[in-house]
Amino acid sequence: MTSSPTLTIPEPVDGQDGRIDVDGAEIWYRVSGAHDAPTMVLVHGSGANHWWWYAMLPALASRYRVVELDLSGHGESDHRSDYSLETWAEEVRAVIAAVSDAPVALVGHSMGGMVCGTVATRHPELVDALMVFDTSFGPDDRNPGPMGRAQRYYPTLEAILSRFTLMPPQPQPAAELVAPLARGSVRETPGGWTWKQDQTRRWHKDPVWVSSIPAGIDCPLTFVHGELSYVVQERHLAFLRENVVSGLTIEMVPAVHHHLIVEDAPTCIRLVDAFMSRRP
Repeated sequence: MTSSPTLTIPEPVDGQDGRIDVDGAEIWYRVSGAHDAPTMVLVHGSGANHWWWYAMLPALASRYRVVELDLSGHGESDHRSDYSLETWAEEVRAVIAAVSDAPVALVGHSMGGMVCGTVATRHPELVDALMVFDTSFGPDDRNPGPMGRAQRYYPTLEAILSRFTLMPPQPQPAAELVAPLARGSVRETPGGWTWKQDQTRRWHKDPVWVSSIPAGIDCPLTFVHGELSYVVQERHLAFLRENVVSGLTIEMVPAVHHHLIVEDAPTCIRLVDAFMSRRP
């Protein structure tokens, strides 16, 4: 980004916050929207948090019961000594069990789509429909590796916000769209301003497991990708067509990159509505 994001961010949608202990880490979640409406659980990607859904949330909460959560090592949730898709999937499972007595619609972005796919394959009784935004499934995806770096601290809020950028390194959305993500990703500590994300450890995954997820999904899958995304290529779409057996819908959002839920929230909202209308 060429300039610091503005400090003005929208107010969060009113809801009921909760925390649940999952294997020694407290996981934050929020429930908003109509209590008697269909339940939808939103799962963010790596290095992100629940603020990534901010542009879509008001519309979604007006017609669904929406559950946001922060995976461990992100946002308002605790940090761990180790992170994996399996651990995060257990956190999502625990939140679903805490908020719903019936199967839910599960929606994930980026790495969150892999987490959601893991939940859907391991706990099919909890998920009746799955929606994934710009996630790459396939045997050749790189393992991020277990190594991290020192947690970085900055003297002022302005200094840390000026360092915020979305990954992967694609053209950034407009500064006013990114500002809420930046402000929601930092916290003040006695040592200065730092990122809420745990920078000291990277998550690890088993590429064989990731490539097996599509064939193990036993509910309808809607896969949405950005036309200009560096993450999802035609080979990933071909892999899905060859391996998904439960019913696959593929949608492309024109002229956007990996963070399409921020770049073009209105189109993504429309696609979520269509996804929810196809639920069993």
